[in-house]
Amino acid sequence: MGDKQGSVSYSGGKRARGVQASPAKLRSALLAAGIKSQTEVARRIQVSEGLKKIPRTMVNRVFRGESVDPVSIERVARVLNTDAWALYLTSKEADSLDQDQEREAGPVDYIVQSAAHTEEHHAQPQRIITVSWLMPVLGVGLALILFILLFRGIQADDNDTPPDLLPASGSLIPTSILINPQQIAAEPLTASLNKALSQDFSIATLTSQDNQEVRLAIDLARDYQADAVITLDIRRRGRYLRVQALAFYNGSNRLIWYKVMGHTVLKQQATLFAEQLASKIRELITTGALSSTPNDAQISAWDNYWLARQLMDAHKLESWSESDKTLNLLALAIQGYPDFAEAEAALCETYVWYSFEGHEKERLEQAEKHCQRARQLAPQNSYVMSAQALLNRRTIGTKAGIQAYQKVLQRWPQNLEALQGLGASYMLSFNESDSGVENAIGLAEQTLQNVLKLEPGYWFNHYRLATHYFYHGNMTESLSYFQQAADLGKKAVAYNGAGVVAVCLGNLKQGREAFEQLRALHPQNHLADEQLGLIAYLQGDYPLSLQHRLTALEKMGDPDQIVYHQVWGALAASYLGVNDNSGAEEALRNALRVIQRDKLRNSQMIWGEIGEVYYRLKLSSITGKPVRIGQAQRQRLLQFAEQELQPAVVTTLALTFEELGEEQVSEKLWHKAIDLCPVYQNLQNQ
Repeated sequence: MGDKQGSVSYSGGKRARGVQASPAKLRSALLAAGIKSQTEVARRIQVSEGLKKIPRTMVNRVFRGESVDPVSIERVARVLNTDAWALYLTSKEADSLDQDQEREAGPVDYIVQSAAHTEEHHAQPQRIITVSWLMPVLGVGLALILFILLFRGIQADDNDTPPDLLPASGSLIPTSILINPQQIAAEPLTASLNKALSQDFSIATLTSQDNQEVRLAIDLARDYQADAVITLDIRRRGRYLRVQALAFYNGSNRLIWYKVMGHTVLKQQATLFAEQLASKIRELITTGALSSTPNDAQISAWDNYWLARQLMDAHKLESWSESDKTLNLLALAIQGYPDFAEAEAALCETYVWYSFEGHEKERLEQAEKHCQRARQLAPQNSYVMSAQALLNRRTIGTKAGIQAYQKVLQRWPQNLEALQGLGASYMLSFNESDSGVENAIGLAEQTLQNVLKLEPGYWFNHYRLATHYFYHGNMTESLSYFQQAADLGKKAVAYNGAGVVAVCLGNLKQGREAFEQLRALHPQNHLADEQLGLIAYLQGDYPLSLQHRLTALEKMGDPDQIVYHQVWGALAASYLGVNDNSGAEEALRNALRVIQRDKLRNSQMIWGEIGEVYYRLKLSSITGKPVRIGQAQRQRLLQFAEQELQPAVVTTLALTFEELGEEQVSEKLWHKAIDLCPVYQNLQNQ
């Protein structure tokens, strides 16, 4: 038989167009909704739609399985808290109903034919007598039937007792679905999908077929005698998975789902994704079609997003000035798929990191625009929420970032992006003067260790943990994690970190070798020249120090866009070493300008607050213009002196108290700094 879903039905020999509801599904929906009768359904529709009369006739037609307009079924479905398509009469149910009606109609036709045949052999007077006798009987019988129906209707209205529903007309054999995961990575989604579909369909699952020959869905459907085959195909590039689902049903295979996500997200959010996919499958099985499927433009958009996320990882913490390709890929993705929330979030994240290369205001405004659009499209998406948390941390402050990341983790406790961001936020709060975060060091270590357990093979997780240990003076652990990060990722920042720790511990030769290796691997990166300038300065070779630092400055691009005050502060020290007061004055003013910009972005750190006082004092000593440090500022500096700070900040604070002439406080701070980094003994002696 052909597909009767949503087609035509026949009543009294007349063709009737419309959609039919399944009585069996209506009965199940009634029970699930806790509604006792059709009358109650009609009354609820009256109340919800504000009608003057109860739409009893419409409801009765739906429940009798008559062909009605789709809106009628939709009105009933709303009251039953279900989807309209979930109540539709399927092809199998319609076929079964036809067969039941044919079986019932057979004897009736035979009797009618026999009666007609008999009538032909009777005389005309007898036929008249029969008809004249039959008419009063039919009239009385019809009146009796109408009375009974009227009485039952009144009784149903008064007592609200459920009417007799039609018996289930669907097939006793449920639709069978074979789930075919092609890789081991699909197993979490397979298990959740099996659970999501098992209440409505008969489900069987094949084992994942890694490194085995992939079989066609049509062959699987034939061999396993399945009505439908769902193929789950997963491919991994870098830290990201491309997940696609294909459905073979009614002789055709179609792509019904296509997404890209972090490699840990699929397992953590398998239930959510399975529900989305199951809804598609139910719609396909019930109606024989899908209201929407991934088109070529959307597939291309997801693929461009996939490449962009990998480039974002490659640029992490370095080379964001080379982000044009990433931005172009994401722009193409949105051009092909305008409602692409994840691509909008990726643009937001890219512009946030890109802002550290300069043009902060312009790029942060771009980030805000894309994050806002992403939230409009998918406010509960984990990546969208994490991108917004990063923007909050950059623009509002670390505490706002922490709160936003925690909101993500309330829903997905093991979400990697949120955990990475939260760990970094705790680490940054350690360097902020007014973060309001208690036990920031302990929380940072706990969170970052959790991240490393979830993803031990990613260099960036080792790098973050190494930085954390460096900040609070655990140089042995810091060096170990920096070296692991360098081995895994071959990234400039990781080599730089390993070299900085070696220098801190007084191993200048080992540090120089690390920076030379860094410069050979990444010749355009400025970090090696910066650190070689530091080594030369510690050794008292100020001309060489200035040369290295100017080279680093040139590699960083537009000087007006440098966002690190430390770069200008170090350059000023080298200028002073060669007695170039003019160069030192310009560098110090640039450092102060960066600090003021940080204030405008609500992102000032303790180092910046201390540095602002130190740079003003150094400018005063160069220009001869007095500078006033108030008692409140002095007390603030004394509070910092009692805090646990990272080594370079302790050193800057010691130099500040030297400029203020408070030798006792300065000496105490020098001892603390040298305990953390023995190499600072060289700096104190200069």
